[in-house]
Amino acid sequence: VGNDIVAGNVGNDTVCGGDGNEQLYGNVGTDIMDGCEGDDTLFGGQDSDTLIGDSGNDNLNGDLGNDLVYGNTGADTLAGNDGDDTLYGGKDGDILTGGIGNDWFVGDLGNDTLRGGAGSDRFIFSVGAGSDIVTDFEDGIDSLVLAGGLTFAELTVTQDASATLIKITSSGELLASLNGVQATLITTSDFTLI
Repeated sequence: VGNDIVAGNVGNDTVCGGDGNEQLYGNVGTDIMDGCEGDDTLFGGQDSDTLIGDSGNDNLNGDLGNDLVYGNTGADTLAGNDGDDTLYGGKDGDILTGGIGNDWFVGDLGNDTLRGGAGSDRFIFSVGAGSDIVTDFEDGIDSLVLAGGLTFAELTVTQDASATLIKITSSGELLASLNGVQATLITTSDFTLI
């Protein structure tokens, strides 16, 4: 119990927080870090790390390496930074930033903000997972990924001011808003299925 600062050493560490608002540092090595309860701040450091926010409104920073970053519950802020990272927002409205590298984004539940950064990024969408904003989709470089059996034929792509809206035609559910993108540029070639 309490607000702790915990740092890993050289090597592959498992670092766990507690009930307070912790600061966890992985440093060198392939680390697994779990903030547990509280509003935690996690820094992966060098190498490819796994960061888990768990409960609370957490700030998760992958730093160097190809990191896995999980927000879980709470309104979290996730940053992959350098490397080819995979970011999962979790249950609430989160902010996900990839940084440099070819990153994967899963906003998951809640209305999330997804910022790809440099690289060929992939943004994953599915039915019932909230309405996400993609701030910097680059046509011909980034990809929109449809999950859970969803196909391009089920979608409607329209222009709304300076944004492109992607909706499920049958239900009207808004999957994504692509800021600064012209709807006429979005075609089936921008989508992949998983």
